[in-house]
Amino acid sequence: MSRKRGGQTECPETDSESGQGRASGQIKIAVRCWWGDWFVVTGTGPRRRSTKAPSELEARRLADALQRDVDDGVHLEPNGRPRTVGAMLDAWLARKRRDGQVRMTTLTCYDMQSRSLKAGLGAAFMIGLDRRAVVAYVKARVAAGRSGATIEDEINILRMGLKYAITRGWWRGDALRLTANLDLADPPEKTWLRADEATLLLKHLDMDAFGMAARMAMLAGMRAGEVASRQWSDVDFAGSQILVGPKVTKTWSWKTKNGRKRYVPMGADLRDALRRWHLKLGRPDGSAWVIPTSDGQRRRSIGWFAHKLNAACETAGIRQVSFHGLRHSFASLSLQSGASLFEVSKMLGHQSMEFTAEVYGHVDNRQLTRAVNTLGASLMAQPLAISEGACE
Repeated sequence: MSRKRGGQTECPETDSESGQGRASGQIKIAVRCWWGDWFVVTGTGPRRRSTKAPSELEARRLADALQRDVDDGVHLEPNGRPRTVGAMLDAWLARKRRDGQVRMTTLTCYDMQSRSLKAGLGAAFMIGLDRRAVVAYVKARVAAGRSGATIEDEINILRMGLKYAITRGWWRGDALRLTANLDLADPPEKTWLRADEATLLLKHLDMDAFGMAARMAMLAGMRAGEVASRQWSDVDFAGSQILVGPKVTKTWSWKTKNGRKRYVPMGADLRDALRRWHLKLGRPDGSAWVIPTSDGQRRRSIGWFAHKLNAACETAGIRQVSFHGLRHSFASLSLQSGASLFEVSKMLGHQSMEFTAEVYGHVDNRQLTRAVNTLGASLMAQPLAISEGACE
């Protein structure tokens, strides 16, 4: 039974603790429920860190995974001085895992980027590590099609690992000089659909879950997470708008990218499509999900969107585009149709209009050029009136 305290519902008495790990000091892992939310707690004292989980099940899964890492010695630094870059990165990651100030999501990113580094530089000896090896790694990543932003993130991990090695006395080089001023590839330009391609895709969309998700992205500029987390109570048919705002329940929480709510206007095409979809689903109540799974539950993974969109683009005979590219298409086509940067920024839910201008400024510049040409043509069409005395 849950209890009331301070006007809030308290969790059932179901605290549990995982085992203890081996390290320089024991690593304590526990599952806790506080005020209706589930947390995985690692460490004690000043190194204690709590990570919020969407549900009790997810919290216990995370705790079990952490405990397996502890049992396997993942959190342990290697004995003695690491001889290779790979061993050094393992030691640095072990230190970060023991640090109570690092979020679990951050650790996951560190681990993914370290894997790429270890695949390319892991066998290199620390004593012989030089700039040529780092430059060769960067060139190999560029040749593999990785963006400059991705490579920069990986080099930052290498730099942090080397700085840690310096503090431990494992390496005596200059981490900044070794990793600075690398020739990184420019990030790829964002891809969106032209008007003719967008029309073809819309014509080939079925009246199903993916078809509605794609329409919400391309006709309203909604992100994949925003589409997946919408309930029918968020859809206002009378006002022709969709509420995009935070969601908080006892077992799950979600928030917008900037933490704010916004109202997304629905055009006639999207509103009519949503009405037909609502009827096809049997007029579900407001708590039901707009884009549900086959068993009517919340769609937890957005990778499904990308898989379905690839097939839809191939069927329509258009360029491949990411699901987020549909949102870019909405913004680009809106600007080309005459919408202002301010209006597009509000519809997309951007933090500021400056960000919208940075991403879509080239589209707006074309609008400005057309506006100047229109003004010039209008002025040239006016009859030339010369006042008396003008030539005297």
